[in-house]
Amino acid sequence: MAFGFTVDPDNTFGSFVEESGTYNVVVAKAEVKRAQSGNEMVSIDYTVLDGAYKGAQIRFQNLVWDETSTDTEKKSETRFNTMLVAMGVKKGTKIPDIETFAKGISGKKLNVTTEWGKPNNKGKIYLNVFGFNELDKDGSKPDGIKRPAQSNVTDGVFGGKQSSTNTSDPFANDGQPIDVSDDDLPF
Repeated sequence: MAFGFTVDPDNTFGSFVEESGTYNVVVAKAEVKRAQSGNEMVSIDYTVLDGAYKGAQIRFQNLVWDETSTDTEKKSETRFNTMLVAMGVKKGTKIPDIETFAKGISGKKLNVTTEWGKPNNKGKIYLNVFGFNELDKDGSKPDGIKRPAQSNVTDGVFGGKQSSTNTSDPFANDGQPIDVSDDDLPF
């Protein structure tokens, strides 16, 4: 086969959602794993179906099943059930185990409500899904809230830790011109 294709902005790697909000999505991947607590969980990746972020992913969302108490088990059941109801699963459908849940949600569509999470142990901030809704006939609705500034911690040249704050535009200089003399240039 000879090389040749048509450029398509909907067929690219690395697109991601840059704003919190509500998004119509399809479950792209659902895997059963163990949480750090030892509880079973489903790790879910979503793909946005429409709007400015069509084709972008919301990744690594975890639904943990917690049976450590009657209260936590009821909350887990409600959380998992809310997702299934938003997907239109019929009342009375039996879900015998977490593997059936994960397999059943793959490829299903719903609307998710997102917000920016707290920094993780590496200072990274990711978009978190905290609500499940039926598909929105009016489409996805970013809310304009972009990722907050992050603190990145990396290994230094000699193994020490260096931290830096990542701002949206490190070269902004408050809109003022920057004067660089010829003596400052490396060439």
